[in-house]
Amino acid sequence: MYTIQVGSFVLNGQILLLFAFGAAGWTALWSYERRMKWDHELADVSIQAFLIWLLVWKGSLLLWEPASVIRQPLSIVYFDGGVKGRWAATFAVIGYLLYHLIKRKMSFLKVAEAATIYLMAGLTVYDLGLAWFIPEQKLTFLATSALSLLIVLSFQFTKGQILWTGLVERGLWLCIGFIAIGFLNSNRVTVFLSFNFLQIVGIAAAGGLYFILSVMKRRAP
Repeated sequence: MYTIQVGSFVLNGQILLLFAFGAAGWTALWSYERRMKWDHELADVSIQAFLIWLLVWKGSLLLWEPASVIRQPLSIVYFDGGVKGRWAATFAVIGYLLYHLIKRKMSFLKVAEAATIYLMAGLTVYDLGLAWFIPEQKLTFLATSALSLLIVLSFQFTKGQILWTGLVERGLWLCIGFIAIGFLNSNRVTVFLSFNFLQIVGIAAAGGLYFILSVMKRRAP
């Protein structure tokens, strides 16, 4: 857990990073909706989704370790549900977004575009923070932050709403960027040739996205 000492107070650095993630994501999405002359419906939904993620992530500790939480209720303030809690929170948010997508009859492309902008803007700031908390991996986190920022800017400087092909192209470049950035990590554990597990996943994802993009372009009028 990352901490920041402010006088006699010790702040939870991970919580601060998560709130910075949410603030950056909301700001970028709100700015994009304003430029596109949309209402700020998706920006409002993103705030609710972020709070749901945070509450489920923290509250999931009660599911995984109920006895310890009952014995020490304040432990839920200092601890969280870990990796399992993050997955539970992520699935909760996906369900929440699907609910709004169906109830409000939103465009799936519009929601996917908004989610990409929100996540990439949040990751830009989050990784900047990690570069400060984990200086031995500073170069990797700075590169990831820069890549995420480039994806966000590619949305902000595009005239009009992008099509599915544009969204898939950005996903492809993101995968290629993450694969390249993986070589900056001197502590990575290689699995096949010079690639680690995450790079292999990135290669598979890039291949899938390239195939989808090729099919889309062939079917385009």
